[in-house]
Amino acid sequence: MNSPNHENIDHWLFERLEGNLSPEQEQALSLFLLLNPEYDIDADVWEKTKVNFPEIDPVMVFKMIAVEEKEIRTNLASRSSDLLKKVFALQDKK
Repeated sequence: MNSPNHENIDHWLFERLEGNLSPEQEQALSLFLLLNPEYDIDADVWEKTKVNFPEIDPVMVFKMIAVEEKEIRTNLASRSSDLLKKVFALQDKK
């Protein structure tokens, strides 16, 4: 990658955000921004676009799914039991 300039500043800011710059490239970008303060706003905007997602523990997700599945099965069993009672009650009335 060439050095940062007015034509490629967005690419450099994006690469910084992604953590893809070497220490030397990071230093070159910092120097460019220092010498060109008109890009401070651009740098700030790029920083604000970064989304930090929480780490997901696959074991915890599996446990949450298992709990949900158990609740669904319990609810279905209860509803099925109630439905069968109603069907039998209707048959007894005949």
